[in-house]
Amino acid sequence: MSQELNIINLCENCVTALRNTIDSNISRDLSISLNQKLFLLETALDDFKNRHIDFEEICNHSANALYVADRYGKTVYFNQPFLEFSGLKKEDLIEKNVHEIKGEKAPFINDIITKVINTKKLCHLNNRLADEEISVTGLPIPDELGQLKYAMIHIQIMPVSVYQTETETESEPAYSTYLKKSQYNLKKSVESFEKDIIRDAIGQYGSKRKAASALGVDHSTLIKKCQRYGI
Repeated sequence: MSQELNIINLCENCVTALRNTIDSNISRDLSISLNQKLFLLETALDDFKNRHIDFEEICNHSANALYVADRYGKTVYFNQPFLEFSGLKKEDLIEKNVHEIKGEKAPFINDIITKVINTKKLCHLNNRLADEEISVTGLPIPDELGQLKYAMIHIQIMPVSVYQTETETESEPAYSTYLKKSQYNLKKSVESFEKDIIRDAIGQYGSKRKAASALGVDHSTLIKKCQRYGI
């Protein structure tokens, strides 16, 4: 579903390959060396998976729906409330471009993501469905060079009566502050994942150049990210 899951799958495949090699007829010295590498890999993998699961649990218990696509519109992340809001299943979203998503609310989702990708600006939309007020915010998330990296949808669903009460009492500056905070928190979460991915890839491949090749990024770009994250 996302880059961090691809790294987890890659590491798990490496663990399996190492275990198969250790179980074969190899020299004692090589077996010891492989066991050491396997221990380090499994330790790093367990730590990474635990942190990933923590993030998943936090987002899945959010009262709001979240959906994130990359700059090309390909699904990167979504939480459980988004599945409930959209009526979609995981398989309807995983590895799918936003234009490929089907369903009653698909055009609604597509329009916001497309607008964020095209304008690279925050956008907001209110829509009323039955007795619920749907408040949707589209957020552009830039990379370290200021280029669009992700487009995010933040969906808040409220009964009409509650929405009317809140809009009568809330001031515009307070709501603007909330939007900025939401954007900041998501950006920090994405950066934390990216830092873990880069660090684990370097540890696995033994050099930044090899890690850059495995992750599909330029070596110079990876160096800048390492400097930024203190890796």
